[in-house]
Amino acid sequence: MVEILSSFREDLGSFDPDRKYDSYHNSLPSVEEAEKELIASAAMEDFLEASKKIIVKHQLEKAVGLRLIHKHFSVEAGEIMMEEFLVHGEEPALVTHPVDTEKAKSAGALPASWILSENGNFEVFETSTDPAIKRNIDLINREFLKEMGELLRERKMFGMLALAILRRDALGVSSGQAYLEKTYPKQSIVKLRERSELSKHIRTSWSFSSEVDTLACEPDAFCDRSGDTHKQIDFHNDGSI
Repeated sequence: MVEILSSFREDLGSFDPDRKYDSYHNSLPSVEEAEKELIASAAMEDFLEASKKIIVKHQLEKAVGLRLIHKHFSVEAGEIMMEEFLVHGEEPALVTHPVDTEKAKSAGALPASWILSENGNFEVFETSTDPAIKRNIDLINREFLKEMGELLRERKMFGMLALAILRRDALGVSSGQAYLEKTYPKQSIVKLRERSELSKHIRTSWSFSSEVDTLACEPDAFCDRSGDTHKQIDFHNDGSI
């Protein structure tokens, strides 16, 4: 069996343009394709339960969960997907867009989600500048990654679900809320919405927060199924959109 994460810190906490991020990111399925594949999998329910046991065992349920592996648009060579806090339409938002790798590093971005590759290493899925990433990334240890990697491979879910730090400081949540993502050309905008509004959208993340501390519960994320996905967004000097 392929060894899971033979090089811990290099694979989890850094990103390198020599890894050809654009090649594997651009080969990812659309969110609709990814959802269809996940629905067809008979292993999902058991996999989520097994994942929860491992995550809770390592006391990571307040920060770590799973994300649906998909892409909304392609990146160019030397770019990486980076999430940052901005203001969109007078609302706080998390905006993910492709940026130059060196610019992402200068902005303080860190890997926030990882895809288990065929060779047994966790490769960067997307990065984020949110302070919660820096605070929680060091809580993820080698044993946890080994167990999750083995589970992903055993249940054949490594091509569908990514390991992720779901917690965010910049966009606080209240009970009954969830993240809703809308996609525009080269930018994805995530805002908070009432969970009751999201039943018709595509679920893209799964959290395993403790029932004892529901205020720390990390919301799940959903992708908007509506056709409002073609507005071009301009970034201004003040950080707003």
